Amino acid sequence: MRYWRVAVVPLLLSCGGACGAVAPSSGAVDFQYTVTKHAGETFSFEARVTVDHDVSGVSKATLASVTLEAVSPAGTSLRFLRALEADTTLNGAHTELVSLDLPQSASSGPLLVRYRADIKPFFTDGHTMVIDWHGVIDPDVQLPPGGVTIKLHIVVAT
Repeated sequence: MRYWRVAVVPLLLSCGGACGAVAPSSGAVDFQYTVTKHAGETFSFEARVTVDHDVSGVSKATLASVTLEAVSPAGTSLRFLRALEADTTLNGAHTELVSLDLPQSASSGPLLVRYRADIKPFFTDGHTMVIDWHGVIDPDVQLPPGGVTIKLHIVVAT
Protein backbone atom coordinates (compact mmCIF):
# COMPACT_ATOMS: atom_id res chain seq x y z
CA MET A 1 0.00 0.00 0.00
CA ARG A 2 1.36 3.42 -1.00
CA TYR A 3 0.50 6.71 0.63
CA TRP A 4 0.23 10.07 -1.08
CA ARG A 5 1.92 13.18 0.09
CA VAL A 6 -0.96 15.53 0.83
CA ALA A 7 -1.59 19.06 2.02
CA VAL A 8 -4.76 20.39 3.53
CA VAL A 9 -5.87 23.97 3.07
CA PRO A 10 -8.81 24.50 5.45
CA LEU A 11 -11.15 27.34 4.60
CA LEU A 12 -13.33 28.84 7.30
CA LEU A 13 -17.04 28.87 6.49
CA SER A 14 -18.80 29.81 9.70
CA CYS A 15 -16.83 30.08 12.94
CA GLY A 16 -13.48 29.60 14.68
CA GLY A 17 -10.14 29.26 12.89
CA ALA A 18 -8.31 26.56 11.02
CA CYS A 19 -4.79 25.68 9.95
CA GLY A 20 -3.12 22.78 8.14
CA ALA A 21 0.29 21.12 7.97
CA VAL A 22 1.83 18.58 5.62
CA ALA A 23 3.26 15.37 7.04
CA PRO A 24 6.27 14.67 4.78
CA SER A 25 5.79 11.79 2.33
CA SER A 26 3.48 9.83 4.61
CA GLY A 27 0.12 10.32 2.92
CA ALA A 28 -1.12 11.79 6.19
CA VAL A 29 -2.07 15.31 7.08
CA ASP A 30 -3.13 17.04 10.28
CA PHE A 31 -5.21 20.15 10.47
CA GLN A 32 -6.74 22.05 13.34
CA TYR A 33 -9.99 23.92 13.76
CA THR A 34 -11.26 25.88 16.76
CA VAL A 35 -14.90 25.19 17.62
CA THR A 36 -16.54 28.20 19.25
CA LYS A 37 -20.09 28.73 20.40
CA HIS A 38 -22.01 31.32 18.43
CA ALA A 39 -25.63 31.83 17.42
CA GLY A 40 -26.97 28.31 17.05
CA GLU A 41 -25.36 25.01 17.86
CA THR A 42 -23.86 24.10 14.50
CA PHE A 43 -20.50 24.77 12.92
CA SER A 44 -18.97 23.96 9.56
CA PHE A 45 -15.75 24.42 7.68
CA GLU A 46 -14.21 23.38 4.38
CA ALA A 47 -10.87 21.63 3.91
CA ARG A 48 -9.10 21.25 0.59
CA VAL A 49 -6.93 18.13 0.46
CA THR A 50 -4.25 18.58 -2.19
CA VAL A 51 -1.93 15.82 -3.39
CA ASP A 52 1.49 16.50 -4.89
CA HIS A 53 0.87 14.51 -8.08
CA ASP A 54 -2.06 13.88 -10.43
CA VAL A 55 -4.34 11.12 -9.14
CA SER A 56 -4.64 9.63 -12.64
CA GLY A 57 -1.27 8.00 -11.96
CA VAL A 58 -2.72 5.58 -9.38
CA SER A 59 -5.33 2.88 -9.83
CA LYS A 60 -7.25 3.56 -6.61
CA ALA A 61 -7.19 5.83 -3.54
CA THR A 62 -9.06 5.35 -0.26
CA LEU A 63 -9.45 7.04 3.09
CA ALA A 64 -7.33 4.74 5.26
CA SER A 65 -8.28 6.51 8.49
CA VAL A 66 -9.42 9.76 10.04
CA THR A 67 -8.68 10.51 13.70
CA LEU A 68 -10.17 13.29 15.84
CA GLU A 69 -8.48 14.76 18.91
CA ALA A 70 -9.38 17.58 21.30
CA VAL A 71 -6.02 19.38 21.68
CA SER A 72 -6.75 22.50 23.69
CA PRO A 73 -7.46 23.40 26.32
CA ALA A 74 -5.50 20.45 27.71
CA GLY A 75 -7.62 17.66 29.14
CA THR A 76 -10.74 18.54 27.12
CA SER A 77 -12.99 15.64 26.15
CA LEU A 78 -15.15 15.47 23.04
CA ARG A 79 -18.40 15.51 25.03
CA PHE A 80 -19.16 19.00 23.68
CA LEU A 81 -19.79 17.39 20.24
CA ARG A 82 -23.19 15.91 19.52
CA ALA A 83 -22.27 15.13 15.94
CA LEU A 84 -19.46 15.55 13.41
CA GLU A 85 -19.40 14.37 9.83
CA ALA A 86 -17.58 15.10 6.61
CA ASP A 87 -18.84 14.89 3.08
CA THR A 88 -17.82 15.83 -0.43
CA THR A 89 -19.76 16.72 -3.55
CA LEU A 90 -19.33 15.48 -7.10
CA ASN A 91 -21.66 16.61 -9.90
CA GLY A 92 -24.18 17.86 -7.32
CA ALA A 93 -24.33 14.58 -5.41
CA HIS A 94 -23.22 14.58 -1.75
CA THR A 95 -21.20 11.63 -0.43
CA GLU A 96 -20.71 11.10 3.31
CA LEU A 97 -17.07 10.27 4.03
CA VAL A 98 -16.76 9.99 7.83
CA SER A 99 -18.81 10.49 10.99
CA LEU A 100 -18.33 10.70 14.73
CA ASP A 101 -18.65 7.33 16.45
CA LEU A 102 -16.67 7.77 19.69
CA PRO A 103 -17.51 7.69 23.37
CA GLN A 104 -18.06 11.35 24.19
CA SER A 105 -15.89 11.01 27.29
CA ALA A 106 -12.87 10.32 25.05
CA SER A 107 -10.44 13.08 24.13
CA SER A 108 -9.41 11.37 20.89
CA GLY A 109 -10.13 8.44 18.65
CA PRO A 110 -10.85 7.26 15.12
CA LEU A 111 -13.84 8.53 13.19
CA LEU A 112 -16.00 6.01 11.39
CA VAL A 113 -14.97 5.92 7.72
CA ARG A 114 -18.28 5.49 5.91
CA TYR A 115 -16.99 5.74 2.35
CA ARG A 116 -14.59 2.86 1.61
CA ALA A 117 -14.66 3.08 -2.18
CA ASP A 118 -12.23 4.88 -4.47
CA ILE A 119 -11.97 8.62 -3.71
CA LYS A 120 -10.05 9.43 -6.91
CA PRO A 121 -13.14 10.85 -8.68
CA PHE A 122 -13.48 13.48 -5.93
CA PHE A 123 -10.13 15.01 -6.96
CA THR A 124 -11.91 16.89 -9.74
CA ASP A 125 -8.82 18.72 -11.02
CA GLY A 126 -6.55 15.71 -10.48
CA HIS A 127 -4.94 17.24 -7.38
CA THR A 128 -7.55 18.69 -4.99
CA MET A 129 -10.50 17.25 -3.08
CA VAL A 130 -12.87 19.51 -1.13
CA ILE A 131 -14.19 18.12 2.17
CA ASP A 132 -17.07 19.85 3.97
CA TRP A 133 -17.16 19.29 7.74
CA HIS A 134 -20.38 19.79 9.73
CA GLY A 135 -20.81 19.54 13.48
CA VAL A 136 -23.37 20.02 16.22
CA ILE A 137 -22.40 21.34 19.65
CA ASP A 138 -24.21 19.99 22.72
CA PRO A 139 -26.07 23.03 24.11
CA ASP A 140 -25.80 21.63 27.65
CA VAL A 141 -21.99 21.72 27.59
CA GLN A 142 -20.26 25.01 28.33
CA LEU A 143 -17.34 25.63 25.96
CA PRO A 144 -14.32 27.38 27.47
CA PRO A 145 -13.61 30.99 26.45
CA GLY A 146 -11.90 30.85 23.07
CA GLY A 147 -13.49 27.49 22.24
CA VAL A 148 -11.97 24.03 21.84
CA THR A 149 -9.30 23.29 19.26
CA ILE A 150 -9.72 19.95 17.53
CA LYS A 151 -7.19 18.20 15.32
CA LEU A 152 -8.12 15.92 12.45
CA HIS A 153 -5.56 13.44 11.10
CA ILE A 154 -6.38 12.13 7.61
CA VAL A 155 -4.56 9.23 5.94
CA VAL A 156 -5.07 8.55 2.21
CA ALA A 157 -3.82 5.22 0.86
CA THR A 158 -3.23 4.12 -2.74
